[in-house]
Amino acid sequence: MSQLKDFYIRIPKKLIFISFLIALILDFIPVPTTLAWLPDATLLVLIFWLANCPHYINLGMAFIVGLVIDIGTTFSLGGHALAYVLAAYIIIINHRQFGVQNYGFQAVLVLISLLLSELVLMIIQFIDSHRFVGWATFIAPLVGAILWLPLSKLMNSLLHSQRFH
Repeated sequence: MSQLKDFYIRIPKKLIFISFLIALILDFIPVPTTLAWLPDATLLVLIFWLANCPHYINLGMAFIVGLVIDIGTTFSLGGHALAYVLAAYIIIINHRQFGVQNYGFQAVLVLISLLLSELVLMIIQFIDSHRFVGWATFIAPLVGAILWLPLSKLMNSLLHSQRFH
């Protein structure tokens, strides 16, 4: 068995679960509209695990996590699920390049995924409520792309930590 495959098998599932749980809690905290620039923590964690653990986290998991977000935020059922699946697809089709490229390239892919997700959510909300959310919501994907480097470094240090092994 190759070292990379062996590494993927040894990834502790409790670390994946805890990271999703923390991200979900952060996304379920009600924030005022003035903080609309905050990125989607759950989608960022999903992108990290899609890039680093493709054996466990895939489109099905993106769909399930999206449904959980829809239920927790009282958004139209299936809206986040669709947005997360499309964002995850961007990461999955670029998986090989994502792992070997620098953080700048990764941040661009994260930005594209977050923008696509935000666009889908904006369209769904417009269809649902006939109200345009505003262009300021596109600041959140930019902030998420900027936060990708520290988040990735933190998650990688936890991933390689002996505490979870």
